[in-house]
Amino acid sequence: MGDPRGISFFGIYEATRSNQIIYLSESVSDALGFEPDELVGKSTFDYYHPDDLTCALNVFDDCIRNQRLGAIIHVRVRGKFGWVEIEVVWSFCHNIIFHTNRLIRGPDRFEESRMGSPMIAAQPGSSESQSTQAQMNPPLELAHPAAAVSERLNSSTAEPRVGLVLNRFSYYCYIQYCSELVGYMFGISQKEILGNSFLSYIHPSDLERVEEQLTCIKSQNIFLPIAFTLVSPYGDMPVQGVFSATMDGIVAVIRQATSQFPLDCTVHYFASANR
Repeated sequence: MGDPRGISFFGIYEATRSNQIIYLSESVSDALGFEPDELVGKSTFDYYHPDDLTCALNVFDDCIRNQRLGAIIHVRVRGKFGWVEIEVVWSFCHNIIFHTNRLIRGPDRFEESRMGSPMIAAQPGSSESQSTQAQMNPPLELAHPAAAVSERLNSSTAEPRVGLVLNRFSYYCYIQYCSELVGYMFGISQKEILGNSFLSYIHPSDLERVEEQLTCIKSQNIFLPIAFTLVSPYGDMPVQGVFSATMDGIVAVIRQATSQFPLDCTVHYFASANR
């Protein structure tokens, strides 16, 4: 049997106790055996192992209460072919939560054909062109009704943040999804930013370092905080973000550097402890 640990996917969820699924990337089918449309609209907690659920809910509540950019848990999740163990990174983003999910252990019936393959991005000077890549990677379509709910700044406690999904197969990291508060925070409309290179919004003094960090994230499929200066119509703005790579894309949650919330990440292991 092959090692399933290369398989990963991401999702966008409501930042409520139900944690209702708004969007799942296509590799969820490789990890769990379900197609995305079989799970969208349901609560992710309906699929957690009963022995892990209480602890997971406690961590989830802490993630929302403290608006954590990163909370990492290891839990067992019910897949179509049995229980699987997954590392989940929760990133709070105003009124939605991004999950990046990495398969640790599959069920006994796990198929070798479901192994992930190495993900290699095009490099500068290759045959990749910005127009070609933009056509190959259209914006994500969030079809669930919950996705239409406005992210207007309607909470006195929720810190404004912007969530992004970047094309991991392109050196230029084209933006395939951007949450609505990008206009409020950075003066850039969703329509304007979609399809553009994420690198084009980074200040030249930070560009080389951020390029290296993104390359590291893609090559090692890791979770990494990055601080940089963002170029926007409002001027140059120091920001902080967490970036996490999956087979289907890079997920990022960005906030202003003046945030009152810590940038640290909490780590919790439930499934491993219960075995």
